[in-house]
Amino acid sequence: MQVITGGSKHALNGKGQTMKKWLVVLLCSAMVASSSLSFAMDVYVTSKGKKYHTADCRWVQDRDVKKLGDADAVKAGYAPCSCIEKMSEKQAEVPKKK
Repeated sequence: MQVITGGSKHALNGKGQTMKKWLVVLLCSAMVASSSLSFAMDVYVTSKGKKYHTADCRWVQDRDVKKLGDADAVKAGYAPCSCIEKMSEKQAEVPKKK
């Protein structure tokens, strides 16, 4: 059923289209925000070190460490440990065709 008031059915359609556009923008924003959160990784730093490490890295085992998000560690001036660089290289490798 279509409601026509004042001889113009386009006024309602225009508002509906605007609402749909805002809904799409809102949903896309939520998807981008959630996907960026899923890539965040907890890393660990020592009080005197200049690099950040994964939880299973040998350089942080049995040491007093502080847990940070990887983005926060980079902002604080820490560089990735070789264990993280190796992990990134493995993820970036493309399987060779046989």
